[in-house]
Amino acid sequence: MKRKGGTTMFAFHTFVLRNQSQIVEKYGLSSSYVFLKHPEFCFIDIHNASEMEKVRAQERHNRLYLAVTLEFKGEKLIDYDAYGMGIWSAYIEAAYQYISKGYGEVNFGIEPLLLSIKPGSSDAYIRVRLAYEEKVSNKEIFAFEAPSSAFIYSLAEAGRAYFTTMGQYGFKVDTASLERLDMILSGCWE
Repeated sequence: MKRKGGTTMFAFHTFVLRNQSQIVEKYGLSSSYVFLKHPEFCFIDIHNASEMEKVRAQERHNRLYLAVTLEFKGEKLIDYDAYGMGIWSAYIEAAYQYISKGYGEVNFGIEPLLLSIKPGSSDAYIRVRLAYEEKVSNKEIFAFEAPSSAFIYSLAEAGRAYFTTMGQYGFKVDTASLERLDMILSGCWE
C-alpha cells in the first residue's frame, strides 16, 4: 500500500479451505491438524481462478472457511492457524470499532475466539490479538503491534480486494462490511 508518500510492507493473502472430500481423499481425514500440516494443498489462494470456480460450483451458501495470512517486512504475523468462517467481516468490524471508539473486539468465525484491536505501546501503534475466550482457554493464536494508520488502511484495502474478487466469482458479498470499508478508506477518521 502506498499512502502519503510512504510505502508499507503489509502483505495480506486470502485463502479458502478446499472441499473436505478432496482433503480426505488425499490425506485420509479432514481436521485442523491436516489443514495446518499441509496448508499448500488444503487452502486455495482466492486468485487461483480455476480452483475457485470449482469451489463456487460446490458451495452454494457462502459457508467458506477462510485463512488470511499477513506478512510485515518479511515477518509472518498471521498464519493459517487463524482460519474460520466470515473472518474478513470480523477483521473489518474490529477495525471499524477501533476507529469509532478507540478499541475493537469481535467474535472471530464460529469458534470461541476474540479478535481485538487496541491502542499499542505508543500513539502511532495498535495491538492486534486473536485468542480464545478466557472461559475456554488462555491460548493466543497471534498478537503483534503495528503502525496504526498503515495497518488499518492495508487491512481495509485487502478486505476490499477480497470482497471484489469474491463478488466476481459470484459469491454473495457482505454489504455491511463494504459500507464499513468505504468509511475506513475515506480517511475521515484520521
